[in-house]
Amino acid sequence: MREALTGDLHSLQQRERAVLSNRRFLVLWLAQLFSQIAQNAILFTLLVVVLTKTNSTTDTSILVLSYVVPSLLFGMVAGVLVDRWRKRDILIATNAFRSFAAIAFLLSKDHVELIFAVNVAFSAVGQFFATAEVATVPSLVPKSQLIAANSLVSLAWTSAQFGGMVFFAP
Repeated sequence: MREALTGDLHSLQQRERAVLSNRRFLVLWLAQLFSQIAQNAILFTLLVVVLTKTNSTTDTSILVLSYVVPSLLFGMVAGVLVDRWRKRDILIATNAFRSFAAIAFLLSKDHVELIFAVNVAFSAVGQFFATAEVATVPSLVPKSQLIAANSLVSLAWTSAQFGGMVFFAP
């Protein structure tokens, strides 16, 4: 049994290496990794900024809600629209918007209400990015590599949470 598990793991590692040699997948995966790291670093930094400015846990809770609620509201809508639009265009547009939102965060650092508003937009647009990214993966890799590709996407998402909040934000 142990040899079977070791063999399956080795096989998955080989498929992951093969997936990463796919240039189109690699570009998407790196875009996901870097944008998710930035997103998590921004969220952590905003928590610190809001708490420092207001000294209010209620305001930090509002910040978290302004990030979470758009996920609930736009998640299904994003799925429907992403299926109808070109995914590549969505990925480019959402990353461009989130770059501008990052600049807006810097400009609104003295106005907590503006931070909340930008955060709502940032989170809503992030739903479209995440949905388009996941929906794009099957069109970039052969079916035999789909499990490995999805594993790498999941790894990048989890690593970006950790990296963004632990290494880059502080």
